[in-house]
Amino acid sequence: MQELRTTGETYEGIATWLNEQNHQTTAGQAFTSATVFRIMQRASGDKPKKREKLLASPMRKMSSMREAGATLEEIAVWLNDHGHKTGTGNTWTASSVHRKLNPHRKAKAVA
Repeated sequence: MQELRTTGETYEGIATWLNEQNHQTTAGQAFTSATVFRIMQRASGDKPKKREKLLASPMRKMSSMREAGATLEEIAVWLNDHGHKTGTGNTWTASSVHRKLNPHRKAKAVA
């Protein structure tokens, strides 16, 4: 895995290669990019970073902006412009804002 990664291969590409070689995780499952990432992180001695919680103040701002009619994109721009990151350290997108504002929303069943 490390050799493939140093050549520029993505975690997804490494997972695909492992699966094509019929390797399985210790749980007997197929590899995913997240699994490869965690294995490589542990092998390097890095501790996994815990997801950071969004402070209450930006969360209130998100809710009030949405109630005032702001689009999800506008809220994402505001969060990024003010230096806020998602819990995983990424920049905000309309999708991530939607998930944060609607954490318990269930996917609609297809009839």
